[in-house]
Amino acid sequence: AGQHCKMANQIVIASTVMGVAEGLSYARAAGLDPAKVLEAIGPGAASSFQLNVLGPKMLAGDFAPGFMVKHFLKDLGIALEEAAAMKLDLPGLKQARALFELLRDRKGGEVGTQAIIMAYAGG
Repeated sequence: AGQHCKMANQIVIASTVMGVAEGLSYARAAGLDPAKVLEAIGPGAASSFQLNVLGPKMLAGDFAPGFMVKHFLKDLGIALEEAAAMKLDLPGLKQARALFELLRDRKGGEVGTQAIIMAYAGG
């Protein structure tokens, strides 16, 4: 049960950190000040550790690891293997893994998960 709970946690984080990177990339492309966007949406329904802690790190270009991409990819692989064994399709998780693999291939696996913003045009 503990391993499955950890995988559920990693699946939620994968989609959430991806959403933060996409939202900030969108804000930049729209000509908004992404720091002000974080201030505006941080206390609302989008509030999360990923948004309120990793979002500012994304904007600052601080990609020092709290959790390394290489370890996150290991967990995402385990989650996808378990999902396949349960005949469960998780397209969001597949997309997150593809983006984190792209990031690893470009920047290495020792950056933090917030470096996912570098996989986006606005990152």
